[in-house]
Amino acid sequence: GAFVAAFGQSNLGDVSPNTKGASCPDGTPCDFYNSTCGNPPRNQGCIATGPGVDQYDSMRIIGQMQQEAAMDLYNTATDVLTNEGVDYRYQYFDMQQINVSAEYTSTGQPGQTCVAAIGYSFAAGTTDGPGAFDFHQHTTSPNPFWAWVTSFLAVPTQEQIDCQAPKPILIDVGVMKPIEWSSYILPEQVIRIGNLWILGVPGEWSTMAGRRTRGLVKQILQSKGEWYDNSHVVIAGLSNSYSHYITTYEEYQHQRYEGASTLFGPHTLAAHMQNFAGLVNAIVDDQPVPIGPLPHDGRNETR
Repeated sequence: GAFVAAFGQSNLGDVSPNTKGASCPDGTPCDFYNSTCGNPPRNQGCIATGPGVDQYDSMRIIGQMQQEAAMDLYNTATDVLTNEGVDYRYQYFDMQQINVSAEYTSTGQPGQTCVAAIGYSFAAGTTDGPGAFDFHQHTTSPNPFWAWVTSFLAVPTQEQIDCQAPKPILIDVGVMKPIEWSSYILPEQVIRIGNLWILGVPGEWSTMAGRRTRGLVKQILQSKGEWYDNSHVVIAGLSNSYSHYITTYEEYQHQRYEGASTLFGPHTLAAHMQNFAGLVNAIVDDQPVPIGPLPHDGRNETR
C-alpha cells in the first residue's frame, strides 16, 4: 500500500529498557553516586534488569510494547503534514574549535569546546553493562596508575585538562595518531517537511539534552512566525556520523558514563544547539550555508 513506516532512533543517550532498575547481587540498592556494590566497591555487581524474568523475556515484552504503540499511533493519527514546503540544510563543524555564545550556555557566560577526550567513568560502563577493573561512575579525579598507562597513547595538555574539567581525561582521543580515534568534524542536518522539523544529530543526546534542543528550535520558529499548533520538532539520533554521548552542562558535572563520554567538554551541547540554531534560521530565512570543514578521509590509511 501507500503507507511507509520507520522505527527511528531519537535522543537515547540515557535511555534503558531495564525498567526494574539496578541492584546488587544480594538485592540491596547500589551506591547512589557510583553505582557500585560491596567493599571494596565494585561496579560489576550493580546490574539493571527487567521488565521480564530474563533477557529473552524482557526482549519479548519490549518488542511487543513497541509494536502495540506503533499500531496505536497508526490507527489514531490525525495530524496531516502541511504544504509549507520541503527544505534542508547540512553543514560540517569542527567540534573541537567552537566558541559558544552565552545565550546557549547553561552558565550564562561564553564558552568553548575542547579537544576530544574520554573520561574515567566511560571505562566504568553503565548498569546495563558494567565495565572492568576499578573504574567507577561519578569519577572526577585522575588515578596515577591509569594516567601512566594511557600516557603511552597520548598525554593531555594542561589546556585540555582545564577545558574538560571536571572530567579527568582517561583517553585523549582527539590527538591519537596516526588515525583519529573519534570523529570531530561532524555534520549537523535540519530537514523541513511542511510542519515537521527533523534534527539529524550525530550522536546520542540525553533525554534533557534532546528536550533543550527541541525547545530551542521551537523558540526560534515561534520568533519567526513559523510555529503552528500542529508543528512538530523531532530528533533523529545517530545521523550521518557518531560522536558518543551529548549531555547537558549539569549532567556533565556529575561525570557518570554519559558525561564521561561527552567528547568536547561541558559546553558540547551548547555548541550543537548553536549550530542547529544557525541551520534552522537559514531555512526560515531562505539563506544558504557553507559546507564547512570536510572530515578527514582515512580510507587509504587503514590496515
